[in-house]
Amino acid sequence: MVKDKRHIVEGVNHSRKVFYDDKNYYKIFDKEYCYRKNFIKAYESGFYDELAPALKSLIMDGDGVVGYVTEIGEVISNSPYTPIPKEFYEKVLDVTKEKNMYHYDLIPLHIIELSDGRLSLIDLERVYDLDELHRMRTQLSFHVAPYYYEDLKLI
Repeated sequence: MVKDKRHIVEGVNHSRKVFYDDKNYYKIFDKEYCYRKNFIKAYESGFYDELAPALKSLIMDGDGVVGYVTEIGEVISNSPYTPIPKEFYEKVLDVTKEKNMYHYDLIPLHIIELSDGRLSLIDLERVYDLDELHRMRTQLSFHVAPYYYEDLKLI
């Protein structure tokens, strides 16, 4: 197991587990995981089709999504100050505009390079509708590039 994130913040369940083998990561949500619905909505909209080629499959329990499987890749940088590659960043903005949704936590640590050279988002749950952009302003993480928020406001 890589991570066992078990915690409740102000009554909201943020718990999930991540397992891995030599080819894949397996992220399993708690049943009440607060971002599960965000992930499902983004998945169903096609948000990940171009942005997350590492996403291999959903993990189901009966009719419900309880997680997902991603291919292992190399994180493009552990530094939050590394610029996101321009072509990939522009693709993120294009998909954001097309789907009217944005990836909240767009940072180098959440982008991997796959063995075939393609870039992919990981940590896929925090996708919101653009009309919820205020979440980013009020909860802006220190590591999200400020230009991303400014570019999102222009969409």
